[in-house]
Amino acid sequence: MPDFVTLTYDNEAPRRVPVLQIWIDPKYPDAHRDPALRAFVELHGEREGMAAIVRYDNANAFVLFPPSMASDGQWHEEYSGVRDKQHTAEEIAAVLLGA
Repeated sequence: MPDFVTLTYDNEAPRRVPVLQIWIDPKYPDAHRDPALRAFVELHGEREGMAAIVRYDNANAFVLFPPSMASDGQWHEEYSGVRDKQHTAEEIAAVLLGA
């Protein structure tokens, strides 16, 4: 399911990044490390510049950045600053279409 996150860095303007929402069963917290899932996320990172938001429930989530989106070519898991906010369909479409 597509969505987006807003990245903010020190002196830069906020930037919206499209993400795939991936819901993980909290009983299997490392399911996001499955090689097939990581390959799927990397494919979308390469083709569409999409990261993933991995959700365990509405309050617990992190953003997973594939190597193709990282300057060091490594996987990155960002746990800080992830908030539960519902985006409208119009907001999501604008980010996905680059508007």
